[in-house]
Amino acid sequence: MSAAIGFTLRAALVAVTFAATLLLEPRAARAQLDPPPSGEETPTAKELALPNGPIEDVVFLRAVPDKTSAYVGEQVILSVYLYFRSKYEMSERHDPKYADFLRYPLLLDPGATSPVFTTVKGEPYGARLVERVALIPLRAGKLSTGAMSARFKGRDIGSRVLKASNDVVIDVIDTPEEGRPSGYVAGDVGKFTLTATVANRRIAQGGSVGVTVKIEGIGNVPPAVRLPAVKGVKWLSPQRTDSVAARAGRVAGTRTLEYLVRLETAGEVDLGAIELPTFDPVAKKYDVLKVALGVVTVDARDGFSQGGDTSPDGSRDPLAELPKPRSKPKAFKPEVEREVTVPLFALGLAGPPLLAIGLIALVRARRSVSERRRSGSAVLRDKQKSAWREAAKADKANDPRTVCAALERAVHAALEAKTSLKTRGFRVDELRSALASHGLDAEAVKESVEVLEQCEALRFLPSVDEAAIEALRGRAKALTKRLEA
Repeated sequence: MSAAIGFTLRAALVAVTFAATLLLEPRAARAQLDPPPSGEETPTAKELALPNGPIEDVVFLRAVPDKTSAYVGEQVILSVYLYFRSKYEMSERHDPKYADFLRYPLLLDPGATSPVFTTVKGEPYGARLVERVALIPLRAGKLSTGAMSARFKGRDIGSRVLKASNDVVIDVIDTPEEGRPSGYVAGDVGKFTLTATVANRRIAQGGSVGVTVKIEGIGNVPPAVRLPAVKGVKWLSPQRTDSVAARAGRVAGTRTLEYLVRLETAGEVDLGAIELPTFDPVAKKYDVLKVALGVVTVDARDGFSQGGDTSPDGSRDPLAELPKPRSKPKAFKPEVEREVTVPLFALGLAGPPLLAIGLIALVRARRSVSERRRSGSAVLRDKQKSAWREAAKADKANDPRTVCAALERAVHAALEAKTSLKTRGFRVDELRSALASHGLDAEAVKESVEVLEQCEALRFLPSVDEAAIEALRGRAKALTKRLEA
């Protein structure tokens, strides 16, 4: 009697804790009162009860698989429950990596699940589903799912207490060898349908037809099918479209393969049949899905060549290019013998460095010439500027002879920059032919000679007209600008 009263009091305490949680945390309360997601089965208290659980833990995590053994490619559902008997806060959740499995989530909103009352070693506990995934094992062996972990805090728990679930081990085996069909690929497990359509039934020789293959069903949807081997028919790599997900607690969906098939043989070509061997884990038997593609009419095309020997699938046979077998053993002799003489080897060895050195010397020489030219042009420009400044200074000092001398120096500097001639070393009658021979046009030659002659003449006159000086300055300035262009 006293035991029954104690159990009733403890159950009432858990109920009061639930009520306090709902009142103090309205958001969490709404999540717990919402119905579970569509397709999810609600566990009962009896199923979640633990006769030998860790009652010393206020909260703990428990991972439960729907089966502990499976075939490669067969779905296993793993559920993780949080057991608690006091108010808690959970943070820093870390899910297992599921390294040897394909993972499809079944619980999209863990906060929307409702807790249920259960018992652990006779003690009242609440249990809530916090994780559920569909796992597809990828290989045979004892495969570990890993442990889910999280940190908890609460008045009866402590601060940032780390809790981890148990590590579930699934015993995964290969499908039976007895009755296994040819071409079966490990992991193609489930119940499927296979359909195929051919886009065009008449093409020209060397053209292509489109073949769309659709695999649909429940289970680990196969990624490929077995293609027929027909001479003169070449299947190109497909474009794949996937729509596979967990639906109502089961992995299902469709996978579409779009092929381009090249036909190189004229006539009525039978494409053969596509096959897909699968294994049904419920019936525990193999099934070979098969779809005949039918006949395609290939019109002959003039001048078309199949391009040599081909393998049965229509691609070029690499073995056809190998040397023919020898009936009698003999020493191997290459078809082409190549000898490299010592002079040719030395030239090939020394040639690249010498060529590189020559190119470096050529670049440096061109750079030096360019720098000298730039330097000479800069000096002559400075001379022109200096001459014009001196002319302006002499004009202010009313010294016409100095003005004429400065203008003459400016014209000579411009001519030297244009033609690279030291024009001051030429007489006037020699200067005309020298300028013409260095590419200066006739009008510029004439103008240059006349300006220099006028500078010479005005400089030695007893008295110089101011207007004549001004006109000479204008002609000199126009000439130097023309030579700089």
